[in-house]
Amino acid sequence: GLDSIEARHDANRTRADVILDASTGGAHGTTVGLRKAFHDGPCLRCYYTDPARPAIDLATATGLPARVLADGDHELTEEDIAGAHPDVQPRLAPLRGQRVCALIRLLDLVPGAGDYDAAAAFVAQQAAALAVGALIRTTNGQDITGGYEAEYNVLHGWNADAQVPRSASRSCDCQTQSALIQQVRAHRLRQV
Repeated sequence: GLDSIEARHDANRTRADVILDASTGGAHGTTVGLRKAFHDGPCLRCYYTDPARPAIDLATATGLPARVLADGDHELTEEDIAGAHPDVQPRLAPLRGQRVCALIRLLDLVPGAGDYDAAAAFVAQQAAALAVGALIRTTNGQDITGGYEAEYNVLHGWNADAQVPRSASRSCDCQTQSALIQQVRAHRLRQV
């Protein structure tokens, strides 16, 4: 149910023993992914490092401010359009009054991103099945130890390289604030 990097970072603050993050994506919504994260790393911040990156990329492509693009409910104004790159302004003009959340698709900056894909529901079910399978393996002690991520395109199927081990980022909070995280977890366990 987490649909953004910010939401994943917020979920990470629970400092749970294990977080299994399943997702769908790709230009046509046919990529599924699974990330296994831990409070002591790799955590979800290690996997999803920069929540502003998509907005920054779109800002670079359009000339619109990243702060405007980061607010998905912001409705495109005449002033926004006037501040965009001159070559993008004609494409933005008909979008005045529309929310910026779908701007990358409306501008066709990702080829085919707006195409309908009848398999999207199947892909979402497959991502959920990956998470449930990982939960069962983790609960039974049968899953690999340590963090990992698996990602593959369901149009091509699973392959041996789909699952790769993952280590914590040394600059991530889970490493730089490890003593504080342990104190919070210890305090919380005493409260239960």
